[in-house]
Order: sequence, then structure tokens, then C-alpha cells
Amino acid sequence: MTSVMPGYTNILGQAEEEFFSPKDPHTGNSSKLGRDEFLKLLLVQLQHQDPTNPMKDEDFIAQLAQFSSLEQLTNISNSIDQLNETFKENMLLNTADFIGKTVTADGWEISKEGDNISSLFYTLDDTATSVYINIYDQNNNLIQSLELGAKQPGTYEFKWDGMDFQGNEAPDGVYRVGVSAEGKDGEPTMVSTQVEGVISGIDVEGGEITLRLSDGRKIKWQDIKSITKALEEKEDQII
Repeated sequence: MTSVMPGYTNILGQAEEEFFSPKDPHTGNSSKLGRDEFLKLLLVQLQHQDPTNPMKDEDFIAQLAQFSSLEQLTNISNSIDQLNETFKENMLLNTADFIGKTVTADGWEISKEGDNISSLFYTLDDTATSVYINIYDQNNNLIQSLELGAKQPGTYEFKWDGMDFQGNEAPDGVYRVGVSAEGKDGEPTMVSTQVEGVISGIDVEGGEITLRLSDGRKIKWQDIKSITKALEEKEDQII
């Protein structure tokens, strides 16, 4: 007669221990109970049940109901995955229409190509007695630090002159900009930053849609605030 291991349900018995016992951490296998594992568990249970004390009908029906629920959840999960893939494909096709247009998005990177330096826009929620700008290269080396003085709440455009600490022109490339502000009592003041550029291409990275800008920068689709027609198209239209 098969005995029931302590600490486990009378329905599943020792077979439950076999399926729910921790896996070898070196193999990377998890103990998640899926549809196939559930069926195997049920078959093991039927094969090893005590002939003198067989499983009650209501217990068996309860397990079949659990399997049915598991099957439905699995199908729902698969349907959601398919919908997500379809949505991404449609989004990718629709986003292709934005190539050549100017985009504004949350971000903190600017680019320098000779005398062409992209702008950074920063927004203050409260009055600031001092606003500080720090510019870093791609290796996180501090290139320039500026103090812009007091500012009222609102959105401002920052245009870097391309010079480093020593007054030398920085090489072309992409730079990160950190903006911080202090209130009247020296407390930190909330600052949000945005960047803009012309969309030149679209990538899918890690399941996310990423837009490539003409100057080499990248922005995520969910960070976009607005998309407008290029200046040469004359009419300025918000998408």
C-alpha cells in the first residue's frame, strides 16, 4: 500500500513530492507545474493509488477541473503572446511612416557633429535658485559643468557650445547631460529632460521598438512625446 508523505495532500500523495521537490540549481530547471507535468502527476497518482482506498470521484473530478483551468489559462497566455506579437508587427509597420519626421522624447543625450549640436530641453516644476548642467562623454567622463543661475517654473532649451573644461572643442559624438536644480532652501527641485531629432530608422531590441535618429542616438517608442513633420514639409503637424 502506498503511503502518503507527511506535509502533502491526500489527493496527490508522494507523487506530489516528486514533482514539487526543488530542482538542481546547477541545471537551471524550475519546479513550475505546467500542463504536461500536471498530466504526468495525475497518471502517477492513478497508478500508485491504494486499491483498498481508491480516489474518490469528487477528488478526481476536482483534479480534472484544475487541469481544465490550467488548460484555459495556458491558451489565454498563448493568445496574449500572439496578440502582442501582432501588435508589435503592426506598430513597426505604422512607425515606418514616421521616418524623416522630427521627434521629441524623454531623454538626456545630445549629439555633436561639428557645429551642429542638438538641443536639450529641461522642465522645472518649481522655482530654482540654481540650475546646474553636467555633460559626460560615452565613458562617463565629465566634460563640462555649467551653472545657469535662477529659473522660474517652465521649460527651457539648453544649447551646448561644444567646449570642454579647458576651452577646447570636444570631439564629435553622443554626450549625456545631467540637469539638477536647487530650491530656495537648497533642497533638490524636480527636473525632467527631453531631446529631439529626426527619425532615420526603426529597430526592435529586446521586444521593444526603438527609433534611430539621424545623428546616431536612439530613443524608445514609449518615451516619445510628439512627432512632427520635417521643416521642409512646411506644414507643422502633430502626429
